[in-house]
Amino acid sequence: MENSEVKWAFKRMCCFPFLDPCDVQPVWEQLKPTLPDLNGMATYFEDTWIGEHALFPVNLWCQHEATILGLPRTSNIAEGFHSSFGKALGCDHPTIWTYIDVIKNEQSIIDMKCSRYMMQMPAEVQPTARRKKNEQLTAIVKSYNEFNSPLEFLDCVSRL
Repeated sequence: MENSEVKWAFKRMCCFPFLDPCDVQPVWEQLKPTLPDLNGMATYFEDTWIGEHALFPVNLWCQHEATILGLPRTSNIAEGFHSSFGKALGCDHPTIWTYIDVIKNEQSIIDMKCSRYMMQMPAEVQPTARRKKNEQLTAIVKSYNEFNSPLEFLDCVSRL
């Protein structure tokens, strides 16, 4: 088994969240026999994400509808806030005065963003490469029904 086969198999598996939830199980059944089973990876994937009694049901992780609606697909925005807030504090146990200063600064930033929004000014822009890839993904997911099969869709998303 070549590295390129393994890489392609993992890319396909990583794109399952963009399938229509109704197609997840049938696509998995179609794809599973073609996957290299590296130390039970396919079994783990099925038991954890896909199977009838999976640890995480499809409706919990499927991002098909969120992508179409332009909703955030991750909690990265919250994680980013917590990370920057922690860095602004500068230590694990800041003094109350440091904490108040950081809160005031954060409030100023939020006020500025709200003002920009109220004046209908453009929001902060994502980096170009990330924005383009996100736009491509959204366009592909929105054209889901135009593909000959869900597997063809999965392969298209895998190439991004």
